[in-house]
Amino acid sequence: MFFLAFLKFCDTLCLLCKNGVILVIKTLTKHGNSLALILDKPVLELLNIDADTPISISTDGKSLTLSPVFDVERDEKLKKIRAKINKKYETTFIKLAD
Repeated sequence: MFFLAFLKFCDTLCLLCKNGVILVIKTLTKHGNSLALILDKPVLELLNIDADTPISISTDGKSLTLSPVFDVERDEKLKKIRAKINKKYETTFIKLAD
């Protein structure tokens, strides 16, 4: 694999390969009794994901694959439920916000 460029910052090493693939090498971060994988803003923007995006994690026993889950039907259902709750408890939410 031939690398065209590399960039290192904090716990991240980014490598741009000749075939256009971006390889990102990360270090896990301690979070309480667990370990966390911090995804940098450029990666989040590239994948069009944010803190509310569900992520599918799968493994073959040797590697992890993380993929955003985009389910239009689920999103519409959640929007309707959220709107119903907001309408029902609007007064309470306003009082809590003050």
